[in-house]
Amino acid sequence: VTSQTRERRVNSNDELKSNDENDAGKMRALPAEVVKVDVDLVTVDALVLQKNTARIVGGLKKEDFLLYEDGTKQQITHFSQDSLPLSMLLLIDRGGCLDPFGDKVHHAALEAVNRLKPVDEVAVMTYHDTTRLLQGFTRNRILIEDALNRIPAHDEEADHCLNKLFADAADYMIRAGNPVGRRVIVIITGVTRNFSVALEDVRHCIDVKPGHRVMGFSLVLARGRTVVVADTAVTEMPEAEDLAEIAVEAAGVARKLGYEPRLALLAFSNFGQPPGERAERIQKAVRILDQRRVDFEYDGEMSPDVALSREKMAVYPFCRLSGPANVLIMPAFHSASISTKMLQELGGATVIGPLLVGLDMPVQIVQLATTDSDLVNMAALAAYNVSG
Repeated sequence: VTSQTRERRVNSNDELKSNDENDAGKMRALPAEVVKVDVDLVTVDALVLQKNTARIVGGLKKEDFLLYEDGTKQQITHFSQDSLPLSMLLLIDRGGCLDPFGDKVHHAALEAVNRLKPVDEVAVMTYHDTTRLLQGFTRNRILIEDALNRIPAHDEEADHCLNKLFADAADYMIRAGNPVGRRVIVIITGVTRNFSVALEDVRHCIDVKPGHRVMGFSLVLARGRTVVVADTAVTEMPEAEDLAEIAVEAAGVARKLGYEPRLALLAFSNFGQPPGERAERIQKAVRILDQRRVDFEYDGEMSPDVALSREKMAVYPFCRLSGPANVLIMPAFHSASISTKMLQELGGATVIGPLLVGLDMPVQIVQLATTDSDLVNMAALAAYNVSG
């Protein structure tokens, strides 16, 4: 962005001393001196996804971007793409739960590897009650494919101690050959471990990031719009305080993704009509946000059709949102899960997630029906560290 000038006002002690004998020792007020400070460069990070497939778009040029500040077009003077290499460790479960889907896992893992850049490196490690390194970090795709073909048969009696396994994997990541690159561990497990169990194991190993809350969110891409939905993975029945914390965390995610958050706390009712006990939690959460004086737009409680429609929102002129919401805070985990899955199956929307945020290290857990494209997207978002 081109150089900008910001004014700062200061007063010197000499100017403020009083010359009046009756006011000896007192300071007199004078107009402040204006000091101009130049901002030579403002950096803006951008992650660009395809609207229909949600795949990351590469090969962009400076001419592909327009940048505005307060409605004024800005000049882009420097442009570069993130070309830092990626070090990816595939940590594959061989405890038996992947056996019914072995061919699919092999194909998805290989497809994910083949989509990486030539400078990216991959290592392959298996685990059950211990870890075994099948292939150290290499850029040779033939060696990686060979390692995937050599995954040992499952061990039915194997126990899983994921904290130790994660520690082994993290310890090996230190040996990555890309000293300034991005690093990600992709853990592939199967049908005997659902999302909640996998998350519980992860939380035994990785602490909550200070000042943050662990939650899951999903990105819904539909009709040219992107909406953040939370919490879709962690807190089953949040209380009012929980909802307020989820709202703050979700607003931070929206900003990390380049959106200015307009946040709606959802319920079956709109601003107390019809009244109901379940809506009271949402109303209390709004009051908590009022007390905290957060720096983003929010309001509630409201139904999703009102939150997403400018025309229906206009029926409530006291609503504090300046436009349709781009962040939806669900009243409970089950309603979030049901609605996002219905959108994906019936509405033709692209849904990415659930994505985890709030942990001290970037970790993502992929679903059972994950495709090779989903796996690549989740690995990229984990490396990007969407939680900041």
